[in-house]
Amino acid sequence: MPGKRVRLVLLTLVLAAAVAAGSVGYLRWSSAPTAVALINGDSGPMGTRIAKILQDSGTRSWDVVEEASTSEYAVVITLPPDLSTDIASLATDKPVKAQVTVTTHPRAEANLVNDAVNEVTKQISSAGLDSMFAAMNSARGSVTQLGITTGMLNAGVQAAADGAGQFTSGADDMMSFLNEAKAGAGQLTSGIDTLNSTLAAATTQANQLATALDSTGVTIGQVTQSAGSLSAGLNVVVPLLRALPFANDPQLASVITQLQGLQNIANEANGQLSGFADLTGTQVTPDTRIGQLLRDAAARLGDASTQLNQGASLAASIPQIADEAGTQLQTAMQALTAGVTQLQAVTKTLGNQAGQALNALPQRTAPQQSVIASVLSDPVEIIRK
Repeated sequence: MPGKRVRLVLLTLVLAAAVAAGSVGYLRWSSAPTAVALINGDSGPMGTRIAKILQDSGTRSWDVVEEASTSEYAVVITLPPDLSTDIASLATDKPVKAQVTVTTHPRAEANLVNDAVNEVTKQISSAGLDSMFAAMNSARGSVTQLGITTGMLNAGVQAAADGAGQFTSGADDMMSFLNEAKAGAGQLTSGIDTLNSTLAAATTQANQLATALDSTGVTIGQVTQSAGSLSAGLNVVVPLLRALPFANDPQLASVITQLQGLQNIANEANGQLSGFADLTGTQVTPDTRIGQLLRDAAARLGDASTQLNQGASLAASIPQIADEAGTQLQTAMQALTAGVTQLQAVTKTLGNQAGQALNALPQRTAPQQSVIASVLSDPVEIIRK
């Protein structure tokens, strides 16, 4: 009996201990929190975007708070201050992992914690891929604009090429003009030489005649007076000769005609001498000698010869000037043609490269980006505490 009583007591104690242990375990596990907290420490826009997406997802209740304790939450997930910068780096050649801090309750359900962490990781991954696609589309836009600019540049270069063609055509006309100028300069030089010879001979003869007249001492007044007397005498004689019965005799008619010519010369002598004086620039008085008029005329002829010699020098320089201008014109045409050709080659190469770059950048629509972003995972480093 005593042994049976002892065993019964021991069994009762064991059952009581088991019940107590089960009750304590149940109470312990049932008291673990299930809420999830998200602390947005990001200084950029990505943290706010991810927090809103998580809240709108409907998968669980997300408490976005500034600070939280694991005594109230099963898991507290903290986004880093440089999250936006890290996500933007995924589209560069130096990507940086975003370090997300996860703090859990000691008795939190593991699946709940893992699911929450996976959701945050997934959203960061999607944001990173969206950023990458946005950068890619921006690059496509830039390359497209480059192609448009290249097309406009090519149009400008083509216009320049057309202008160069017109310039070349005009330059050919100019070359023909220069060649004609060279030929005309030769003819002009020859004509000036001939005229100079004639002027030299005329100047010599004028000086010789002036010397001869100087010895006579004949003046303008004397010539005018003599011409007037001669004209007056002829005015009497010629009518008398015409009144003779045999005035129609050929010999007498010839004499009358000669006398009439002499009469005209006598009548015009004063006017002609005055006009000649005006041409030579001589101040004429009745005492002015006829030789002086001729000597002044010889001086004017000498001045004309000097001017002709200057013109001859200028005409002689025309062929050299034309040759130099032709050379410069040819050089300009060659440089212009070469420059336009190089510009055309550059714009063609630039256009080809822009087209290749544009083809190398894959184009994705917004739905395609979302699908790819949801499938691929973003490198996220989880720091558990």
